[in-house]
Amino acid sequence: MNPNIHNQDNVQTDKESKEAKKYQLKIDNDVYTSEKAQVTRIDILEMSGKTPVCRYEVYQEINPHKELKLLGDGQIADLSQPGIEKFVTKLLQQVTFFLSDEPFTTTELELTPGKILTKKFGEQANQYYLKQIVGQTQISYEGKPDEPITMCPDLKFIYIFTGPMTVS
Repeated sequence: MNPNIHNQDNVQTDKESKEAKKYQLKIDNDVYTSEKAQVTRIDILEMSGKTPVCRYEVYQEINPHKELKLLGDGQIADLSQPGIEKFVTKLLQQVTFFLSDEPFTTTELELTPGKILTKKFGEQANQYYLKQIVGQTQISYEGKPDEPITMCPDLKFIYIFTGPMTVS
């Protein structure tokens, strides 16, 4: 047989020859498979169904003594080394948010603008509306006092007075 002539039965397609390698990892003792050799905190939380992701911390077991290292935002865990990487998640029981630079804490996963304003103004909360500050953007909750907001750490809000103005 001529070596320059290829039998189609013996030729592998690019897809078959470049099959994606899969990596196993444990998250809270459950086994998962990733097609990516490097994963982030967000990847791990999404894979394990932990939401909202902003309310969870992820720790990586870094030695046989189960010493834990916090996997921060933007950090990468490498799954390509031999063995199964192990991760532990922890739900943040409370978070701090800021209303016009004043810190407040909550254990709630969601709050509404009305509830946030009530923390500061009590019964007069209906004379204000809330804006969330995200970088240079403001998200207005005017007319939406009951819209749920997922409470992540360090959210920033301001309030706008809409009540009657007194003139002296």
